[in-house]
Parts: sequence; C-alpha cells; structure tokens
Amino acid sequence: MQDPILFKHSIAVQKPRSLQADPCPFCQPETLTNILAQDGDKIWLLNKYPVMEKMWQTVVVETAEHEADITTYTSAEWCDILHFGLQHWRETRASGKFRSVIYYRNFGPVSGGSIRHPHGQIIGCEEFDYLREVRPEHLAGEVLHRAPGVEVTFSDRPICGLREFNVRLAREEALPEFAEAIRCLVCFLRSAQGLGFGSYNIFFYAAADAEYCKIIPRGITSPLFLGYGLTQIPDEEAREKLLAAVRDLW
Repeated sequence: MQDPILFKHSIAVQKPRSLQADPCPFCQPETLTNILAQDGDKIWLLNKYPVMEKMWQTVVVETAEHEADITTYTSAEWCDILHFGLQHWRETRASGKFRSVIYYRNFGPVSGGSIRHPHGQIIGCEEFDYLREVRPEHLAGEVLHRAPGVEVTFSDRPICGLREFNVRLAREEALPEFAEAIRCLVCFLRSAQGLGFGSYNIFFYAAADAEYCKIIPRGITSPLFLGYGLTQIPDEEAREKLLAAVRDLW
C-alpha cells in the first residue's frame, strides 16, 4: 500500500470556487501567470494552488467559454482540445522527472472540482505510482465498439462505480476516433435520453500496450465503496439494457 498524500489545507482554503459564485480565474486569461504553453484559447499553466505535497500540479484550460463542456464542443473542437492535453501529458511523462503523471478532468457539482470552467489537470507525482492501484482488468471489459486503433469497453471490474466505460488508444493516427468515442459516451451519460447524470470524471492512463481513458458518471458515491472498497456491477437485465443503448451510439 502506498503512503497517503499530504493535503495542504492552508492553501486549499484560498482556492476560488466558481461553483459557489466566486469569480472564475479562467475567464480572465490576461491575469493568468506561469503559463507553460498556449494555443489559442487553450492554456497549460502551473496550478496557483498546489494543495498536494510532492506533486507538480498544472491545469489545462480548454476554452474561453465558461459554460462549455464536451457535450457542447464539436467533434473537431474536442479532438483539438484533447490533442493539446495529451501532448503535454506525454511531454511531462517523457521528462523523466516523475514516478507517474496523472491526467484527469472533472465536470459537475459532485465530480470533485471547484471551478465550473472546463479544464483538466496534469499532475507529476514524485512518489505516487497510480499504476500500482489501477490493474489491467480495470481498463478492460465487454467490447462495445471497435475501430482501427480504438476500442470501447464496459468495465466488468470497475475501480469504483456501477457504470465505467473505457476507451483504448493503440495508435496515434486513431486520435480523432478516440476523441469521438469519449465525446459520444459523455453525451450519453449526461443526456436525459441516456443516463441523465449531471457530473462525471474522465481519467487517462498510460499502460505498456496503449493509452486509456476511463469515463465515470458521478452521483453519490456508494458508502460500501467508501467504507470497505466494495465495488458493484449492474445485474444482467440492467446491464443488457445499458449496453444495448451504448452500442446504438455507433
């Protein structure tokens, strides 16, 4: 078991919380500092509030539009945003400075984020290795869609929740299909005709064979998971209904 990460409360209390009506810093790009890279509206910068010890914390601001999200981006816009984030995630991994490098994205009031403005985070971990916690079976499952270089699966061994979807990227030229699969799944889990969730997380993983994205709709986290690490999967009837709906996306 890895040691827990020290959380710096004195820094955390200074963070703006636009979900609670604080002014959004990403809506004022001219005031941002410590910018690492920029491409139009897309900005990669150091996190002004590094709350975790021995972590190099950065933010990927996706757009100037405060109310935007994956569900409002065109396919081309989202592919461009994802390419920007993946590029700098890979760059950070290739630097050799960190034991592992996390890239993830929050959306919605119960996703764990404090700012509504669409953004992701790239975090270089000096000591923590996320691949010690995430096993290959967490990123696999029943195949729902397959295209050259891309595979979409439903987790039979979820990390946390009932409904976890994985998208595998096996070759770089398949990035547009990879991005579109993520966009389709997020639109499905957020729409009233789909799962109807108001919050979600997406997480990226660099494994030996490929890169992966895990999409998790977020509601109230199960107390059995919080207290005992017990994960659950849908029963057969609910599972088949869900997977049939997802297969219809392609």
